[in-house]
Amino acid sequence: MTPGASAETADGMSEGKIDQIIELMRHERYRFTPARRTYIPKKNGQLRPLGLPFGSLDHEVMLATLAEKIHDGRFLQLVSRMLKAGYLEDWTWHATLSGSPQGGIATPPTQKAISVLR
Repeated sequence: MTPGASAETADGMSEGKIDQIIELMRHERYRFTPARRTYIPKKNGQLRPLGLPFGSLDHEVMLATLAEKIHDGRFLQLVSRMLKAGYLEDWTWHATLSGSPQGGIATPPTQKAISVLR
């Protein structure tokens, strides 16, 4: 229920909005929004970035792993677009070349679930 890159939250989603997203995805027109980067203080006084892509998730490896069990090219393209949505820092878009946004849908728990598919 916490706002992400936009002010929209899950509790504000209507069935109409969900239907609209499904329709956009069906016609391969849905565009993922980039993660919003913010910094939180650590105990040692430094700042820790949130929204920073995890460097340990190689996009090509993840897509190849999914492609072993999932033979739907449209779905794999959708996952690829999600991984490459990027992130916003001070309202400037930056590419995501590897990793996934912390707290995003492809974070380590998802990676663990994907490894079960192997």
